[in-house]
Amino acid sequence: MKLIRWLWTIIQEFPDWIIKVLDWIVAVTERLVVLAIAFIAFYGGWLAFRADPEKSDALTEALKALSDNWKGLILLLVPLFYRTVRTFLEKVRKFAGMETETDEKRTGTPDEGE
Repeated sequence: MKLIRWLWTIIQEFPDWIIKVLDWIVAVTERLVVLAIAFIAFYGGWLAFRADPEKSDALTEALKALSDNWKGLILLLVPLFYRTVRTFLEKVRKFAGMETETDEKRTGTPDEGE
C-alpha cells in the first residue's frame, strides 16, 4: 500500500517537475542568446572601428550574411521574448482590450460599494 502511495505521489509531481526543468532550460537559453548577441554586437563594433581593411571586409560579409538570413534571426527572438509573452498571457484578463490583472487580489470593503 505504501508503494502505491509513493508511486502516486511521484506521478502527481512529475508534470510539475517537467515544467520546472523546461522553465530552467528556457531561462538558460535566454541568457545564452543575450550573451551571444552582445558578443556579436561588440565584436562587430570592434571590427567597424578598427583600421585594418581586411577585417572591415569580414564585417561587410558578416552583415551581408545576416541580411540574407534574416529569418534565422527571427527564430532567435523566440527564446528572448518567450517568458515575457507567456507571463503576460497568463495574467491577461481580456484579450481584445489587453487588460491585465493586478498582482494583488481585490478585497471588497463594506464602506465602499461594489
